[in-house]
Amino acid sequence: LPTGVDEMERQNELLNAALEYAREGLYVFPLTPRGKTPLTAHGFKDATNDEEQVRAWWTETPDANIGIPCGSNGMFVVDLDVKNGKNGVDVWESLCKENGFSPDCHVFYSTPSNGRHLCYDDPEGIGRNTTDKIGSGIDTRGNGGYVVWPPSVTDDGEYAWIEYGEFPPIPSNLLSLLDAPV
Repeated sequence: LPTGVDEMERQNELLNAALEYAREGLYVFPLTPRGKTPLTAHGFKDATNDEEQVRAWWTETPDANIGIPCGSNGMFVVDLDVKNGKNGVDVWESLCKENGFSPDCHVFYSTPSNGRHLCYDDPEGIGRNTTDKIGSGIDTRGNGGYVVWPPSVTDDGEYAWIEYGEFPPIPSNLLSLLDAPV
């Protein structure tokens, strides 16, 4: 392939994905190319599903990654990190077993570090943002937080769907863990 074709395909993939998510009703916003920092003045608060605005953002910065605000999209995300000596995937499986809920989620994707993002339905915005509160290598993102969405890419690799469909409800036992004192 001629030089630049792969990068051009990546840019088209990001624009097309951002537009498709907007058509599905998801609010999206651009992040720095190969990064996680918002490119808009008000970050995730600027997110929209207006196709004209989405196209304008990705025309201005074709290689922008895709950000998804959790609250305005009515979702809660469990971020299982596998990096810096932590293995959130293994900790999650143990945590689920100990607390009586399934580690399986019908909507999830891999992160560049071989971690996972598990997506749950949260129309009431009750899920909170935490870091390592419920287990080492497990962060959560809810109202007031955002996540990087596939097919975004960083220098470490790509965010890629493993399974995508309707978001399941947050397990009540998981909510109890989030509310427990530290």
